[in-house]
Amino acid sequence: MVIDALAIGQLIDPRGAQPLADEFQRMPGPPGTEPEPLLVAAAMELSSADGDPGGTALGAADAILEHRPAGEDIPARLAAALIRVALSRRTGEHAAAADAAARAEHLLEEIPEALLARHPGVRVEVLSGRGAVELWAGDFDKAADSLKAGIAAAAPGSTYERAGCLGNLALVEALRGKLTRASELADEAAGDHHDQPADPATPAAAVALACVRLARGDLREVRAQLKLAEAALRLRPDRLTGVLACAVAARRALAEGHGKIETIRAAKTMPRRLLASTTTQ
Repeated sequence: MVIDALAIGQLIDPRGAQPLADEFQRMPGPPGTEPEPLLVAAAMELSSADGDPGGTALGAADAILEHRPAGEDIPARLAAALIRVALSRRTGEHAAAADAAARAEHLLEEIPEALLARHPGVRVEVLSGRGAVELWAGDFDKAADSLKAGIAAAAPGSTYERAGCLGNLALVEALRGKLTRASELADEAAGDHHDQPADPATPAAAVALACVRLARGDLREVRAQLKLAEAALRLRPDRLTGVLACAVAARRALAEGHGKIETIRAAKTMPRRLLASTTTQ
């Protein structure tokens, strides 16, 4: 039911008061003969910040799907691709994330439009994943286009997915030096989850606001936004967003007259173009 309803995102990122993830907390270990229970188990593993990020259940599901005709089990294959994107973002494997995002986009085209119309959130999830991969590569223009498309595709019931796109778009604009626009987008993303300041949908928005406040010399607010980002990233680890947060923290420390070690650590883990963006604004 979860796979056929294109609802795997609600297990990858449990959201608000929605109970779907809670229903699977006590699910016994899935049998290894069908991909759907394995995919649910993989998503549940990934949704836990302290869970096993190794993707064992996902690998087992992939192995089953590889031995089936390519035109079958499209919802399951799409779910596997979305889990792989999320897993790769957590572990920092850009090539794997890029491959999974491209696969998800291709599989989305195989889903009947009538089904997509009933579950518009999955289109937003695919576009959000592509935008994150493009941001990771430092291709800010393409990332902005993908994230804007995700925002446009969001239906009234896709608030959570829309907030994720808004947050990442805010981060793109901050890295491009468009500070006012970045601040507007980050505020809009956070506004969708004002009752949950550490919501895992919005760490990118907090980092974007930290970038803006840093550029404007408000170091106290930089610290506050980074704390929000840290709390959100504990719920949903994301290597790229975490590294960017470290880079902003390093620049804040340098502005306060210290922070050489933090700067070196950030430089070692950041893609070159992203590092340049955080140091030349």
